[in-house]
Amino acid sequence: MKTTVHVETIGYFCAGNTENITTCPDSMNGNQKYITNTNQTVPYINLNQDVPLCSEDKNNFKSLLNHICRKGWPKSERPDVVTDQKVLSSVAAGADTPIKFTRIADIIFMWIETENEDATQQNYEAVFKNFFTKNTEEEAAKCSKKAIFQSRIAGVPFSNILYSGEVDAIDANNQHYNFKVIRSATNTLNFWEKKSAQFFWDSVFGNIATLVVGTRTGEKETDPKTRDPLFYPELSIYKLEKFNQESLPQQVAKFADRPRSTFQSWSIIDGETRLKEFFKLIKSTVTTNGDCFVYSQKEEKWTVEKLNDEGDEALDIILQSIPN
Repeated sequence: MKTTVHVETIGYFCAGNTENITTCPDSMNGNQKYITNTNQTVPYINLNQDVPLCSEDKNNFKSLLNHICRKGWPKSERPDVVTDQKVLSSVAAGADTPIKFTRIADIIFMWIETENEDATQQNYEAVFKNFFTKNTEEEAAKCSKKAIFQSRIAGVPFSNILYSGEVDAIDANNQHYNFKVIRSATNTLNFWEKKSAQFFWDSVFGNIATLVVGTRTGEKETDPKTRDPLFYPELSIYKLEKFNQESLPQQVAKFADRPRSTFQSWSIIDGETRLKEFFKLIKSTVTTNGDCFVYSQKEEKWTVEKLNDEGDEALDIILQSIPN
């Protein structure tokens, strides 16, 4: 079953780029061969190295607003909603993530105020991505490239949802790739129960055809795989797998159907239902320009609280970014 969420990529930009320069995501290098043929032995990828990140790298919403401020509305079209890929995928996956939203100039703006990103995890995934995109050993780290998307979701009362998200790499066929690093292998309950739904919806809203997952070791003191008999290097990728977006739900169902499995499979319909209900709630709640609310969800129960957010940095950026 395919999702009814339609996503179109309409442009790219680089976070923190103050010049009107057209940019594209990083291209895949020769190491793409390990993705094309996962039976090849991939060299151990040392994750214990630092990759400097631009301050805007992980905040898709604010970097999109800054881009709009410089360039105007993409395609010269006023959207119904402006948001962040993480907002949409979090709602669809049922994540317990507070989301702020407001209405300004008859446009709904939605964002995640505090992103509890693990800096170490961010660094691991930046190193992993660089393995497939850098062209020389000395090549400096680049700031992350963003894509601008438009989405239409069947049954949602907004026809033009504009948002941005990260694009790790792009191949010769203009297919997007995303790179994830995990500690628990993909044959474990932890992966399918804790990560698979979020990874799937990240792929949907990032217009990502192929998700590349690297399983890593831990530190030598805590990870038996780094000792006899395996002797895998500590803090390194030792296994590489690829998942096609459309195949993930089938693989989830297959894992749930194993004998004596206690895993409750998720479905595409579950996520689409959450999205429809979320946007209907947003439309009925935010009816006046200037009003600001916070939405939260826990165990499928939703709460909405009205806020007085004078001085909120995101609101200031929104007001500055709206084209005349």
